Amino acid sequence: MPRVADDRAGENAAAERLERIIIRVVTAARAMAGAQLLVGTGAVRRGVKNPVPLYAAVTVMAAESAWAAARTWRRGSAQDRAVHWADVLVADLALLGEAASWGTRRLPPDPRWSQVYGLLTGAWTSFGNGDARQSKSAMASWVATYVATTSNHALDRGGVVVRGQRYSEMAAGAVFYGVGGDLGRGLRAQAKELDAAKAEAVEGAERNAAEVEKVNQFRLLHDSALQVLETVAGSWEVDADLLLRRIQFEIDRLTRVLAGGGLAGEGGLADALDALRIEFALIGLDVRLECDNRGVPCRRSSVEVLNDATHEALINAHKHAGVATADVRMLTDATFVVVEVRDHGRGFDIAQPRSGFGVTESIYRRLDDAGGSAEVTSTPGVGTTVTLRMPQ
Repeated sequence: MPRVADDRAGENAAAERLERIIIRVVTAARAMAGAQLLVGTGAVRRGVKNPVPLYAAVTVMAAESAWAAARTWRRGSAQDRAVHWADVLVADLALLGEAASWGTRRLPPDPRWSQVYGLLTGAWTSFGNGDARQSKSAMASWVATYVATTSNHALDRGGVVVRGQRYSEMAAGAVFYGVGGDLGRGLRAQAKELDAAKAEAVEGAERNAAEVEKVNQFRLLHDSALQVLETVAGSWEVDADLLLRRIQFEIDRLTRVLAGGGLAGEGGLADALDALRIEFALIGLDVRLECDNRGVPCRRSSVEVLNDATHEALINAHKHAGVATADVRMLTDATFVVVEVRDHGRGFDIAQPRSGFGVTESIYRRLDDAGGSAEVTSTPGVGTTVTLRMPQ
């Protein structure tokens, strides 16, 4: 079952792919925040009262961002407590650095580089970390630092008081931290559910594959070794030399199957039916074969299925019909290959229930599993016809 094994090897594939995507998103957000930081600080560096805290804060933030990005890529996970709290600290440091550079809590409304940097940092920190408690702690830390470093009134360059800006910026911070965290946790939860569903599907496929293999083994034994054992047990009358030749035939066939081949050999359907004719001659059943079109193309899977079901139909004719001959005819049309097996023996009542593995598993279910169909018609005293259809 190589395909099942390949699927089993990637049990957490969705979560791993999502983590790689989150790392790329967080890295892109860091780059965006870095570009905004350069633009913002470049615009205000000549207007601040003390540029030293500004440059010191920017240097620390740039170094932390580079360290965090490298660590995240190296570890292959955005869920890193050290990176998370380092991001929280630099977001708070941005607020402290801007307030210290202006020398006042009444900051100009534009550009507010520390506030934008804090929003971006909060979003990617919560999104990448995925821990609800840590996200809430980070949000609380940023809001507390914001309250400590700002005033309810901010003066613009024209001296006009801008009211309410502080509250809107605090609310924006809470939203960015909250939405980022919810989005990251939601995506991770969905990835885990997807991986769990895939694991369950793989387990189901393994169970189904095991069941199919079990049925195939039953069919193989039923269609080959069990028939010879019945002969040895004396249920059929057959020449000893023919029996030995049949035993050797089955040994060769089972050896081929165990080596990875099929019961039908490597030829086309007409060749497989001709091999059946030779096989049943070894147990005293004369199979008269008629092929309307020996060269018709037929899928290998259809050859195997039709060969095996035809084998079972001939076994039933030999065991139950009381005949020495049976007719096999291969027909084709634009879409189907049809094999018809007919005998003029005892026949039976189709309405009466039948026991045993043969007709149900080796004919009806075998064709149904492969996408084909089987029909059995029989009249007591007249004979039986088995019609097998498979797509070309």
